[in-house]
Amino acid sequence: MSADKERALEETKSYTTQSLASVAYLINTLANNVLQMLDIQASQLRRMESSVNHISQVCWRCQSRAVIGP
Repeated sequence: MSADKERALEETKSYTTQSLASVAYLINTLANNVLQMLDIQASQLRRMESSVNHISQVCWRCQSRAVIGP
């Protein structure tokens, strides 16, 4: 293989490696962002669950008082 072809092949390999590294970095960044978003949503769901439980307890107390009386 001539020197020019060898150099062209090595440059192509280098570009390919750089491109794959860039894609891997972007995928990693995307995955981290998705995980962060899921963590935020899980936290929001926990807060909503707590609120629903609180409302449920308040409603249960109101119903109990209505049945039993003041």
